[in-house]
Amino acid sequence: GIWGAIHKHLWSINHDDETLDEAIAAYERSFNLKQDYYSDINFAFVLNLRAVERARNNVLLKATADELWARRIWCDVIRYMSPRAESEELDNEKQYWVFATLWECALGLNDEAAVAKWDDKARGLEVPAWMRQTREKRGERLRLLQQELRKLVPPGS
Repeated sequence: GIWGAIHKHLWSINHDDETLDEAIAAYERSFNLKQDYYSDINFAFVLNLRAVERARNNVLLKATADELWARRIWCDVIRYMSPRAESEELDNEKQYWVFATLWECALGLNDEAAVAKWDDKARGLEVPAWMRQTREKRGERLRLLQQELRKLVPPGS
């Protein structure tokens, strides 16, 4: 996960394809080994980054494949995180990150009902402002990526 985060950050500086590929490979390893929701939603996010980059370069089939792969990751995260969402063993901050994760997955899948549900649950918890800002910033970045991807690769194309 840390290796993926390092390469995701390096990619944001240099926009080098190999760096983004390394971030994806690292997050994929983490996904397969740990099912650590933080790494897993980052895995889906960097797949969306690469989908946009590929679409910009008119490599539409690979862009679509990356987008579908990201959707599968979000579905998997929902499957294993949903039972934790109602756990009474978690403190507010851990519960918040579970709700934030499910909210981000719903955003990625364009499931507006689930987006509203998890947003309400997240907003209902008292957590530090930086946590709310982090969630909102991540959501905005994901929305912008998906909007760009829809312009470059319209659904059904």
